[in-house]
Amino acid sequence: MKPTTEYMIEWQQPDGYDPADVLQRLPSPISQDMREIYNFAVKPNGFYLIDRGIESRVAGHALKLFIDEALSHTESVTVRKLPSGKKGNKWQNKRIQDIVANRAKS
Repeated sequence: MKPTTEYMIEWQQPDGYDPADVLQRLPSPISQDMREIYNFAVKPNGFYLIDRGIESRVAGHALKLFIDEALSHTESVTVRKLPSGKKGNKWQNKRIQDIVANRAKS
């Protein structure tokens, strides 16, 4: 199994952007043996995708769909490979902190 790889597809989303169309076209993120192939999140600054290294062809197709979706709304996108490791990257750690802070406010 390949290591996990994380990507951020950054682009300027138009006001009122609805990702429903691209989300419906995504391949199943679960393999036939019930393992997570990839996961994703729609963020205000673009799409986050994590390739679990199970079936890179499937995760690559999802990545391409996200890039094509962004390019259908803007002339350029930035695709960044995020650093990953056992402790997670800064983005993951900040996101976890945000979730904890928001739950504390509730």
